[in-house]
Amino acid sequence: MLSLEEALRYKNDRVVNKFRVLYAVSLSEAQEIASEAYRWLWLNARLKQDRSQNLEGIPRILVIHSGMVVVDEYWHTFVLHTRDYEQFCKDYLGTFIHHSPATADFQPLSREETELQLNYICEVVGEDTMIRWYEEYPVRYSAEVLAKLQRPRLFDKPCEAVAS
Repeated sequence: MLSLEEALRYKNDRVVNKFRVLYAVSLSEAQEIASEAYRWLWLNARLKQDRSQNLEGIPRILVIHSGMVVVDEYWHTFVLHTRDYEQFCKDYLGTFIHHSPATADFQPLSREETELQLNYICEVVGEDTMIRWYEEYPVRYSAEVLAKLQRPRLFDKPCEAVAS
């Protein structure tokens, strides 16, 4: 597993551009969201590593908070580029991070599990990340905002492409 700094240097213009086809965001905004998705994936790989060492006081899983849905949307876009996603996981994370969407039987994290997750985020990737994910993004990318940013679709395909 590479360092977080190395993982954040990863660039994939195809995925960023596809995300911009789906959402009306600027290139710099899409790149920022991409970095946050890579940070989330790296954090999941780190948790996997920490759990394999039987560390105590760490979360059993990490769950994307509803205010982080924009990060999840970018992850969806990345996952669909299967070869690129698999290679990123292998080269940067040293492990494959599966995407497990919430299902009807999903149980939200308990208060204690949420506290473990927040503490883990602060400890491993920093308080600034926790603030961005849990305070800034829920406002900047609320469900209403994302719905407005989502480009029109016809027959389940975006109606327009984005010029670079």
